[in-house]
Amino acid sequence: MTDAVKTGFKYAGKSALAVAMPMGGVGAGSIAICPDGSLRQWQIFNLVNHNAYIPHSFFALRCEETETHRSVVRCLLQKRNPADDSGFTPAPLVTDHIVPEQLSNLKQQLPCVTRTEFYGFYPFARILFLDEELPLSVELEAFSPLIPLDTKNSALPCIIFRFSLKNRSAKYLICSLLGTMQNAVGYDGHTPIDGVYSPCYGGNFNEQAERQGFIGVMMKNNALSPDDIRQGNMFWGVWQEDILKIRLTSWDNLAELWRDFANSGSLPETPPLMPTPRGKSVNSAILATIDSLEPHQSTEVWFLLSWYFPHRYVNWEQIPVVDIPSGVSSYLGNYYATWFNDAGEVAEYVARNKAELRESTRDFQRRMSSSSLPDVAKERASAQISVLRSPTCFWAGDGNFYGFEGCCGASTEHCQLQGCCPLNCTHVWNYEMTLAYLFPSLERTMREVELLHQLDPKGELPHRVILPLTLPRPWDTDIGGPLHCALDGMLGTILKTYREVIISGDRNWLESLWSPLTRLIRFIFTKFDPHKKGVIEGEQPNTYDTSIYGLNTFIGSLWLAGLRAVEEMAKLMNDHNLAEDSRSRFEKGREHYDTELWNGEYYEHHPLPGQSLTHGWGKGCHSDQLLGVWWARLLRLGDILPPEHVRQALLSILRYNFKPSLLGVEQSPRVFATEDEGGLLNCTWPHGGRPETPVLYCDEVWTGIEYEVSALCIFEGLLEEGIKILETLHRRYNGTRRNPYNEIECGDHYVRALASWSVILALSGFFYNALSREIYFQPRWSEESFSAQFTTGSGWGSVQQTLHWGGQTTPNPQPSYSFAIDISQGSLLLETIHIFVSKKMTKVFATGLHQGLQNTFECLVDGEKQAISCRLENNWLTIDFPHPISVIRNLKILAHFK
Repeated sequence: MTDAVKTGFKYAGKSALAVAMPMGGVGAGSIAICPDGSLRQWQIFNLVNHNAYIPHSFFALRCEETETHRSVVRCLLQKRNPADDSGFTPAPLVTDHIVPEQLSNLKQQLPCVTRTEFYGFYPFARILFLDEELPLSVELEAFSPLIPLDTKNSALPCIIFRFSLKNRSAKYLICSLLGTMQNAVGYDGHTPIDGVYSPCYGGNFNEQAERQGFIGVMMKNNALSPDDIRQGNMFWGVWQEDILKIRLTSWDNLAELWRDFANSGSLPETPPLMPTPRGKSVNSAILATIDSLEPHQSTEVWFLLSWYFPHRYVNWEQIPVVDIPSGVSSYLGNYYATWFNDAGEVAEYVARNKAELRESTRDFQRRMSSSSLPDVAKERASAQISVLRSPTCFWAGDGNFYGFEGCCGASTEHCQLQGCCPLNCTHVWNYEMTLAYLFPSLERTMREVELLHQLDPKGELPHRVILPLTLPRPWDTDIGGPLHCALDGMLGTILKTYREVIISGDRNWLESLWSPLTRLIRFIFTKFDPHKKGVIEGEQPNTYDTSIYGLNTFIGSLWLAGLRAVEEMAKLMNDHNLAEDSRSRFEKGREHYDTELWNGEYYEHHPLPGQSLTHGWGKGCHSDQLLGVWWARLLRLGDILPPEHVRQALLSILRYNFKPSLLGVEQSPRVFATEDEGGLLNCTWPHGGRPETPVLYCDEVWTGIEYEVSALCIFEGLLEEGIKILETLHRRYNGTRRNPYNEIECGDHYVRALASWSVILALSGFFYNALSREIYFQPRWSEESFSAQFTTGSGWGSVQQTLHWGGQTTPNPQPSYSFAIDISQGSLLLETIHIFVSKKMTKVFATGLHQGLQNTFECLVDGEKQAISCRLENNWLTIDFPHPISVIRNLKILAHFK
């Protein structure tokens, strides 16, 4: 059992300086919990502000011996920042390490714990509060529910705080746990707050409330009109247990609050519950007391913070710049407001489902953390799920899921306090796989927006969405980043649509989009390959914020993969002419790209005579040259370029672009890795020939491209090389100088980093086609004792494979084999299972061939024996069922060798 299974990944001392884990609902705003025990980056107010901080929101503990009345009181914050003693130098373009001034002041005013240890495995944060004078072991588990496929429970606007207290003394103790929270209703998300004072405040008041077992306060503001953009409410409560004595108060004087709490374990008298004057708010305090905690006894105390700020508007500069006409509302809303009327109702829902929400979330985390995959892959992939809960993404009231490229911050000079590069950018979202596999129903809304709203009458697809959707689309308009509609984004929409179809198995959904999708396909065919040559040679606007010209496999491989996806979808829709046309273009293009661009080491970029090499790479080695091959591997679309050339191109990318140390490398225009770190450069020119004006961002390191290349290395059998890229990336984002939960590019929490999920798919070799009801597994790590988590459109769980060679002392030992699929939630419809068998395992299975494979393998589905037929071909064990079966709990395949 790895350390990650037991506790999560440890961040403490210097390795915790930049850690901030976003908590909150998917698309519902977030607050970051940090290793020192603080809550920072308050971004629940429908605005981006990485430095937002709400004062006076913290926990504290008082322990008193019942016999001697000796007491110890601690604010549950780490007293000193380890950076103060370490000569800490921040990494460029990040702010996660910044400790708000008022938080630093609070730590100086109150007695805090000596140190903390933070263990993170998303979506759980576990903090140990360590102080020799405390007679208690104190541990906090914080999380927001996250359950694959379960969009509602994963989008709840709340954070659950579960404290575990254990008396490690021989004395009986009275223990009081204090939780305080500022009433931030009315806060605009960016105006400074000084204590309880801010120009945003006034009219704030707290109401005592009980919500299905949670006792606490509703925090409101009666000075705001119901439709004010800042209107909303918050709930702050503690779970009522028989062992707890609970007191509530409102307060605004820290010294008075701490005096009463520290001296007697009490709270100040509650002032009259009236709205605050203009410019001022009020805090709420909850005191949960255990009158007698026996020696070595343990107990738990649960707190809950929920929020409700439903009034989301378009509050960013749209690209292209669009003025919303008078009379047209910019109101968008938040989808969680369609389920609940206030934060109290959120609390009631959580209370009714508390145990199930935690256990289902824990089950997902446990299956991820306990898998046999390398820790670095699990850590990186799970950590990036947090992007979906950052302000980068939101789930609007119209039911659609939207996303920026990232959040404006230190890496973006062109914007602040908003999402970066809006909205649903098709070319950057080309790299995202996490949402698609964990919450495919939300991903499908993005395709629907693209094809039912964005697509222009002639079939061209702009790469940025303008909201509200009632406004005119940016057709025949210069957009920006790049100027014209991104071709890679259009090709990606085709591939993503096919991905959503095979994940969901929903032919009706494909049929509903088939008319606009074929309009897009015909547009691409006509504009970019008018002579049916199978290659794209003209202008190709793309994710590098400009256009390139001529033959290249960055766009070309994406085109080839797209053609294969079109062929497969056309067959499903019985459009045989389109299927044949796509196949013909594909066959021509595959040969032409390889013949023209392969230089013996990698694929070059060749503009045609008269075309410019400006913003191209010519003889350069581009890390993104196999983007379409990555897509083809993920969707099992076959070999779109010769496998031997793909493998050699990857080796060349590793040889020329991967730098264990960037010492002496000039990164420009942005620095995402310092000289003492390593990374994968976007493009290099190992044999000279760098254009005078090369491809933009060629000298930068992007984590999204690193994940793409890492996953493709793993797909192509370069396992060690793929893991090395991940390890180098992780050393940059290991908490020391950068936040593991915030990979930056053009902004914080950047979407391209969601390519990280492809590494999990590559290592497990998982692929499920819900249309054909086929599932594939090809373990590429720890094959003989393999386990991994997986998701489909209808269910999720884990898979295990075990090959046991027999005991050394057993006479004539026989190997044994087992394969199991365990469903956590939902179900899985299957007709065929494909399991890749290595040469070593093939020899084992060969011992059963003379018996007939049917006599060797046995299958149990939910405990019932199932008839199967088996075959072993080309290293694949294929198991067919005579009719489709539905797996609700588990499936087991056992091999009996005689």
